Amino acid sequence: MIKKARTFLTRWLFEGEVLRLMGLTALAKPIGLYTQVLIAKHFGAGTEYDAYLLAIFLATLMSQMIARVYGSVVVPFLIDLKSRTGAEEYFHVQMALNLLYSAPAIAFMLLVMVFGDFFVHLIAPDAPPETTALAVRALPMLAVPALALMGLEMGKVILNLNKRYRLAATMPIVNSLILVGAVLLFQERWGIWSLFGGFAAAQILQFAITWGQAKSLDFTRICRPAITKVQVAQVWSMSWMVFIATSLETANSFLEKYFSAGLAVGSVSAIGYSLVVMNFAVQIFTFSLIAMMFTRMSELIAAKDMTAVGTYLENNLRRLTRFVMPLSIGLTVASLQIVQVLFERGQFDHTDTLLTSQTLALYMVGLPAMVINQIVARIFYSLNRMRDKVWLALQYVATATLGNILLIPSLQVAGIAVSATLSINLHIGLGLWVLSRNRNGIRTGGFIRVILRAYAIGAIVYALFYLAGLGALTERLITGGSHGQMFLLGFVRVALVFGLYFACEALARFLKLHRARLAAG
Repeated sequence: MIKKARTFLTRWLFEGEVLRLMGLTALAKPIGLYTQVLIAKHFGAGTEYDAYLLAIFLATLMSQMIARVYGSVVVPFLIDLKSRTGAEEYFHVQMALNLLYSAPAIAFMLLVMVFGDFFVHLIAPDAPPETTALAVRALPMLAVPALALMGLEMGKVILNLNKRYRLAATMPIVNSLILVGAVLLFQERWGIWSLFGGFAAAQILQFAITWGQAKSLDFTRICRPAITKVQVAQVWSMSWMVFIATSLETANSFLEKYFSAGLAVGSVSAIGYSLVVMNFAVQIFTFSLIAMMFTRMSELIAAKDMTAVGTYLENNLRRLTRFVMPLSIGLTVASLQIVQVLFERGQFDHTDTLLTSQTLALYMVGLPAMVINQIVARIFYSLNRMRDKVWLALQYVATATLGNILLIPSLQVAGIAVSATLSINLHIGLGLWVLSRNRNGIRTGGFIRVILRAYAIGAIVYALFYLAGLGALTERLITGGSHGQMFLLGFVRVALVFGLYFACEALARFLKLHRARLAAG
C-alpha cells in the first residue's frame, strides 16, 4: 500500500527528494505564519509595521540582488569549472568569486547607513513622518545582518551545487524559530524593535550554520583568492546582464512600496501580509524543486544533452502545474477566511482584514506565473541568454509601472496587486515565446503546451466554482464567525477546488486517450 502511494506521488507529483525538501519547507511555514499572527496581533497594519517593512526592504535590497546574481551565474560557471580543473584551483576561484560579489553589497550598505534619510524618503516620499523616522533609525542595526543574509544565500548556493539540498531547506525553520522567540520574549519590552533584533539574530546564526557545514563537508575552503582575467571577464559578461535584469525586477518591489506608501495607512502592511501568504507557496517550490532543477539543468546543458533538458522540463512542469494551479485558485476563493484566521486579532481589525484579503486574492491569481517564472528564468541563465532576460525584465517593470499609474487612482492598493498579476503573466508568456524562437536545441513546444493546458483547466475550474454556486453553498453550510469555523470554511473551499481540478485533469486525460484510440483505428 505504501509502495503504491509512493509510486502515485512520484508519478503525479514529484520524486522523493523533492517531496522531502517540500516537507522541510512546509514545516517552517506554520512557524513563520505564527510569527505573522503575533505581528498582526501586536502591530496590526499601522505605521510601525510599515516602517519595519520599509527598513528591511531597503537594508536587504542590494544583498538580495547580489545573492540572486551569484546564484544565477555561479552555479553553471562552477559546475563547468569543476569538470575541467582540480580542487585546488576550484576553491581559489570560489573564494575570489565570494569576495567579488560581496564588494558592491558592502559599498551599498555603507551608503545606506550614511544617507539613510535620503533613501527612505526616496522609496516612500509620502509616508507618515513617524514611519520614515523609525525606518531611518533602524537602518544602522540592519547593516551586518543584511550582509549576513547575502552570505547565507551564497552558502545555500554552494550546498545546492554539491546536492546537499536539505540543510539549505532547513534554514527557514531556524529563521522562523528565532523570529517567534524574539517576538514572544521581547515584544513587551522592546516593541517593534524585537522584530528588528530577531531578524538580525536569525541572519547571523543562519550564515554561521550554512558556511560551517559547507566547510566541514569540504565544499569550501579558506584560502587565497585567485582568479584569471579570462575567468573574471567570463563571469562579468554574465553577471552585469543578470544584475540589470534583477535590478529591473526588484524595481517592481520598490514601486509597490513607493505607490502604496502614499495611499491609506496600512496599505504597505496589506501588501506585506499578502506577500507572506504568496511567498509561503512560492518558497515551497523555490527551495525544493527549482533548486534541484537548476543544478540538474546546468549539468545537462554542460553535457550538451538538450533533448534530455526538454524532457526533464516538460515532466517537472506537468507535475508542478498539477499542484500550483489548484493551489492558486483555492487560495483565491478562500482569501477572506485565510486572512481572518491568520491575522484578525488584537490591533488587526476587520477593516484591515477586508483590505488585506482583497489584495491577497488578486495576488494569488498570479501565483502560477510567479512559480513558473522561477523555472523559466533559470532556463535563460543556464543557456547564458542574459540579454534576452534583460529585455524581459524591462517589459516586466514597464508593464507594472503603467498598470500602477492607470489602476491605483480607481482601485487604490488593489490596483497594485492587479498590476503585479497582469505583469507577471504577460512576462511569463513573453519569456516562453522568446525561448520558442531561440534555436538552442531545447524542444520548448512540449512544456509550453503543458502550461497552456493547465491555465485552461484552471479557468474552467474557477468558472465552475462560482457558476455552480459552491462559494455561496459553503457559506450556508458553515456559518458563524469564529476562527475555527473560518478555518473549516476556507479548508472546504480549497478542497473543493482541488477536487474539481483533478476531475477536470482526469477528464482531459481520458479525452486525449480516447482521441488517440480513435485515430489508431
